[in-house]
Amino acid sequence: MPFIRVNTINLHYTDAGEGPPLVFLHGWGTSGRVWDQQAVHFAARYRVIQPDWRGCGYTEARADGNTIAQIASDIVEFLEALNLDRVTLVGTSMGATFAIEAARDQPQRLRRIVAVDAPFHLGTRSPDSAVLSLSEQLASNRIATLSRMVSSWYSGADSEAFGAWARAQVFASSPFIAALYADHREYDPRAYLRNIAVPITLIHGAEDPDVPVSIAHEIAELLGQEPPHVIEHAGHFPHHTEAVAFNAVLESILVSGEAT
Repeated sequence: MPFIRVNTINLHYTDAGEGPPLVFLHGWGTSGRVWDQQAVHFAARYRVIQPDWRGCGYTEARADGNTIAQIASDIVEFLEALNLDRVTLVGTSMGATFAIEAARDQPQRLRRIVAVDAPFHLGTRSPDSAVLSLSEQLASNRIATLSRMVSSWYSGADSEAFGAWARAQVFASSPFIAALYADHREYDPRAYLRNIAVPITLIHGAEDPDVPVSIAHEIAELLGQEPPHVIEHAGHFPHHTEAVAFNAVLESILVSGEAT
């Protein structure tokens, strides 16, 4: 089980395959294992790396450092520690936020960002009372609150199985990462997105109830891009519930990037 020392914490990751580096960043409370269906598909052609960011999976949890800036710094230090260059960073949900901030800090290390169901500025739309309420619920009744949160991530025939798996992940995560929700309340990268010297490609579940697909369309327009890649019949975790369709879209993005 590989660990590496990054910004004073022991960070866990998996590493499989050979080829251009493909680093997957998970969302809030889960772990690098959310990308297992992608690892199996892509490890034949790519070096697939799945880190657990601070407070999640097997990576060390701390009461401090649970901010967007710190976790993005952890990711940058992680890439440097493994001496990775020309990296494609694929981040889902809040993991996409960390990828964007890593690209802002160290564009020379990255080849492309793939943002999956990324919230971007969604937090700024939430009233302070909603963020305060969520924080209070996570502090006073954490397990029930987490269970309700996970319920919104999945729908369809396999929602019960996916939900059970995701609940086990978030139940085991650090309670201190709840601070990231308050941090995201102020996060709005729109002012500098166009200045990031790394291509950003968008994938989004058509039926995501947490981050509406309209956010992805808005950001694509801001970046002057074609509309986002929309995965039909998918909610917040398209790489889980529609893995075959998702992998095909990501494959096309990666192949097109190899020509640049």
